[in-house]
Order: sequence, then structure tokens, then C-alpha cells
Amino acid sequence: MQWPSLLGKSDPFCVVELNNDRLMTHTVYKNLNPEWNKIFTFNIKDIHTVLEVTVYDEDRDRSADFLGKVAIPLLSIQNGEQKAYVLKNKQLTGPTKGVIFLEIDVIFNAVKASLRTLTPKEQKYIEEENRISKQLLLRNFVRMKRCVMALINAAYYINSCFDWDSPPRSLAAFLV
Repeated sequence: MQWPSLLGKSDPFCVVELNNDRLMTHTVYKNLNPEWNKIFTFNIKDIHTVLEVTVYDEDRDRSADFLGKVAIPLLSIQNGEQKAYVLKNKQLTGPTKGVIFLEIDVIFNAVKASLRTLTPKEQKYIEEENRISKQLLLRNFVRMKRCVMALINAAYYINSCFDWDSPPRSLAAFLV
């Protein structure tokens, strides 16, 4: 994968989807030219489907940033050919910055594929899932701890009003 020279570094990873199957690469940290060298195997149920490869930039404290996406019809793939694909926006209507190089092999049963052509297309059920971040989890834990401590302190203050620890404060609380 390559990006034009950008300021800073990126922490890219890919999500590869075919129908309701989804696999993900590891994150390559601080790199604008990552190489994953991963082999993914999918069970092809319909040769007329589209392979989607989406690239994200991992952010430790919030959800991953979208970098680009490629949709490749399985019927257009030439086995064993390494090909460069320009990354596109989420709607696949225009290019974004970057190119991804993929080598894809499609192996399928021609009889099953032709029978599948006559049946309805499989409905896609995969929804976007939020990634859990350690920093985000820690930040939320600290926030909850502060809230609980504020409630405990308020309870102690109210309790001290009724215990007459400070007579002027207790008298004011009694009148209110």
C-alpha cells in the first residue's frame, strides 16, 4: 500500500469482506507504506459477489479513521495477477489518497456458481463494529471514578448536616 507523501505517520490496517465474511489484518504502526503479506481464504457462495477491502488508520483513543476502500467483482479477477487498486471514498464514487496492491486467486466450482446465479442474492448482515481502545476504556474508568467520588462526597456532606457536626450548617439544612 502506498500513500502520497503526507505529514506524520499512519497506523493502517485492512478489513477484507466477502458477503457476510469479514477478516482483518494486523496494524502496521507508524508507516505510510505498509506490507501485510496476508493470505485470506473465503468460501465463495456466489461468484457474482464483490470483494471489499477497506483501509483504516487505527487511533488509540477513538474509533479508527477511514482511509479508503476498494470493491472488486470476483468475475473481474485474473488469478495470480498482482494489481494496483486506487482507494476510493466510502461510497466508492471518487478516489481518495493512496493505492493498495493485491494479488488475488479465485477458485470456485463452476456448476455451483451457475446454480447460485438462479437463486436470490444473499443478504448482507454485517454491521460496523466499534473497536475497543485501552486508552478510551481507561479514560472512561477515570471519569466514572470521579463521578462516584463526587456522589460519595455529597452523601458525606448531607450526612454531616444531620449529625450536627457544624451547627450553623445543620441549622441551615434543617430550615431548608
